[in-house]
Amino acid sequence: MSSSERGFTVVEVLVCMTLSLTLMLGVAPLWISLQSAAVAAQESAIAHGAWRVASARLERDLRGATTEGATGLGPNPLLQAATTEVVFVTRDPRTGALEIVEWEVAGSSLMRRRRPWPGLPPTALSHGAFSDHKTMLEGVSSGSFTLVSGDSTVAGSTYPEKAPGVDMVRFAATIIGGSPAGRHRLGVASEMSFGW
Repeated sequence: MSSSERGFTVVEVLVCMTLSLTLMLGVAPLWISLQSAAVAAQESAIAHGAWRVASARLERDLRGATTEGATGLGPNPLLQAATTEVVFVTRDPRTGALEIVEWEVAGSSLMRRRRPWPGLPPTALSHGAFSDHKTMLEGVSSGSFTLVSGDSTVAGSTYPEKAPGVDMVRFAATIIGGSPAGRHRLGVASEMSFGW
């Protein structure tokens, strides 16, 4: 056999395999870390996107808030509000019809419910009276509404007799998302003025 036809010896193959294995074991933790960071960044982007959609919808509902054509309603379209909910009269942007919209933090979800305007202000607002229920955000932790009148906040639950002074709604929440191995927190806040 000439030297040009000679193959690898067992020792050379073992040395190459050992070097390759050592290199892979050194790179594997870095690869796993980069994958985890990419997944966390993607989940954060998804949570930001969901927040933007919910925030835009809430802002559109509030900008459409009105008392025009709502018989028996006072000077403010706000029907009921607390730290966990806000209920008001608005116009459906597609049809122009009056409707009652409720935004509520229920458990770990931000819900949007709506129903047609019944002609007069309802005496009671139960969830069963709403015809459309949508979960706008999931994973909500410590979400709350704050009602603002001028430069001060309106304390406690607000019903029609306190509503005329309210001119702005703030919503702030922490959204917790991700898998159990890679949980992340996203703090979100939005401030929206009513449309009247």
